[in-house]
Amino acid sequence: MTAALGWVATSVFVASYFCSTTRTLRALQMAASVLWTVYGVAIHAIPVIAANVLVFAAAAWTLTRRRDEETTPAATLEAAPAVEARSVLDGGTVMLIDLRPDRVSSPYR
Repeated sequence: MTAALGWVATSVFVASYFCSTTRTLRALQMAASVLWTVYGVAIHAIPVIAANVLVFAAAAWTLTRRRDEETTPAATLEAAPAVEARSVLDGGTVMLIDLRPDRVSSPYR
């Protein structure tokens, strides 16, 4: 039974590599980490338990953070301060890109 649990956890973990959305990826990571944690308890492996508790926490945190970013009101985006992104090119040239809301097309307008 313990070996079967390990194989199921492995299958869920491998399936996460085929996710097309971040939300699905995080959900599968969380499911796999729960299975791996149960497996770690079954075989009395503290490192397996600790690693997968951390993976679960990280996946849950990034899933929650992403959800917050996706629900940011358009007014907040419009009121964002001016931002400049810098990129150094091969020849040492620096390119400045103006990302202020009034300079970038937005689906929120």
